[in-house]
Order: sequence, then structure tokens, then C-alpha cells
Amino acid sequence: MWMDVGNLMSMSEANQNFSLVARRCEEKGPVLILKNNKPRFLLLPFTREGLEKGLRLYQTMLGGNAMRKLTYRTITIDQPVEILELLITKAGTGIALDAHALGDQRAGRQATLFEGYAALHMAALRGLDAARDMLQDKGEPVALNDLRLPAQEDSRALLATWFVRALAEADPARRVMYLYNAYGALPGGYAGVHAHAEGAGPGQGQMLLDAVAHVRHDEDDSGDTPPPPPADISRLAWDAHLMQLVKLSGV
Repeated sequence: MWMDVGNLMSMSEANQNFSLVARRCEEKGPVLILKNNKPRFLLLPFTREGLEKGLRLYQTMLGGNAMRKLTYRTITIDQPVEILELLITKAGTGIALDAHALGDQRAGRQATLFEGYAALHMAALRGLDAARDMLQDKGEPVALNDLRLPAQEDSRALLATWFVRALAEADPARRVMYLYNAYGALPGGYAGVHAHAEGAGPGQGQMLLDAVAHVRHDEDDSGDTPPPPPADISRLAWDAHLMQLVKLSGV
């Protein structure tokens, strides 16, 4: 049984904002927390359904089948090729990602990277809407060769991972943090977020930082610190930020 485990978080992300982990667990079910790209903790909603889902996920992972998305119906290919340690083969009109040569955790990570790179390169090639459609198996077909994905992981791996999360996320608070982490994955790290984000429009860098401060405060259960100045998340130019990330990625 193949199972989508898109509800993944790193240990560092969980340490920085555990309330976000708890909220995601309440909204989407069991959250798998990784340390050094390996499963370390499984957070479950304390309900019968939550416990049952968590047990099924645990048993699925023991069986070696805990994976992310493995097929893309609108990406085409002429002959098999190996990308990011995955064997990409034709499946119907689209492609399938064969990860059986890898261990389960490594396979899940590489499938996640493929998704991130594919979204980043599709956005550069045809725009954000086309990238979103591709992730949902919709839209016009695109040849894998035209996406020009790297054969091996490069310095943009973390950026691509956060980019696809921000691209697909509907919740404004989570999207703010995904954008922030994507900018933080660029050269200069988090210290360069303001400067990088200003490329999305005048004042957008400060708006993003203000929004991040608010999200972090709202997620802080302690309430010991005073709230930062008001931030209007709705004023963030979401798509402009995403295209700025595409531009800065150099794809």
C-alpha cells in the first residue's frame, strides 16, 4: 500500500514552533517528525480515529511503503531515466517514480525532492498556475526533458522543498512560514530574507518579517511576550514572492 505522508516536519521546525505541529496534527492527522531525515517521533490526535490512522501509518512504514506522491500524469517521458536516485519510467500517459532500490526513508526524501524541483522548474517554465496544476495531475502535458531537473541534489534542494510547500499551501499562516524558510534557504540565510523578499515589491520584505513575527507569537502558547505590531498578512503579494523565489533560484 502506497501512502501519502505529506505531513512531514523536521525536528528543527518542530522545535521552533511546536504549536504549528500540534495544529497540523489536529487538522490533518498524524504528523511524522524527522531527525537527520529519519523518522523520530509520530504525533497523533488523541482520538480513536487519530490513533487508528497513526497505527496504520506506523505499520505501513515498517512494511517499507511510506511514500509521497509517486506518479505524475501530465509529465511525459520517452525512455527511462534516473533522477535524484529515482528511476523515472513511463506510466500510462505520465510517469512513475520507482524507488524500490532505496530504503524507505531515503525513498521518501528523494520523492519529496523530485516534487520540489519539478514544481520550481515548472513555475520557471510555464508559471505558478501550471506548477500547481502539475502537482494535481491537471493542465497541459510537459516533457520531463523540458523541465531540466538536476540529476543529483544540488544547493537548491532545501529551497525547492520549501517552495513547493508554499506553492500548495492554502493556510495563510503556514504559507508565511514556508515562504520565510524558502528565503532562508538562499545564500545569506535568514539574515538575507528581508533583502531577498523586497524583490517581490516595495515593502514586501518587512511585511513578510512582520507576518512571521505575528505567526510565531500567535503559535506561542506561553503568552509571556507582548504581541508585535499588527501585521496584515492579506497584503503579502503571495505569487510575487513565489516568482521571486523562482528568480533567485536561478533555474
